[in-house]
Amino acid sequence: MNIKIKLYGTLREYATHRAPYRWEGQLDDGGTVADAVSSVGCPPENVIRVIRDGKPLSPLESLDDGDLLYFIANLGIG
Repeated sequence: MNIKIKLYGTLREYATHRAPYRWEGQLDDGGTVADAVSSVGCPPENVIRVIRDGKPLSPLESLDDGDLLYFIANLGIG
């Protein structure tokens, strides 16, 4: 499945596209938020919040094809 992730704060270094900083890629069907964090390549402890449709998600939440996620950096990093 295809997903897009907008990256904020120090997570911008993991972007595949600039302006706005985002990561676009593929996850296996049935992928979770934790799978998305792993695919982006950032350490999970650097992601303080993952949001979809204005709602925070847990790491075990399932994702759907075409999802747009927002990764918010832990502001205590860097």
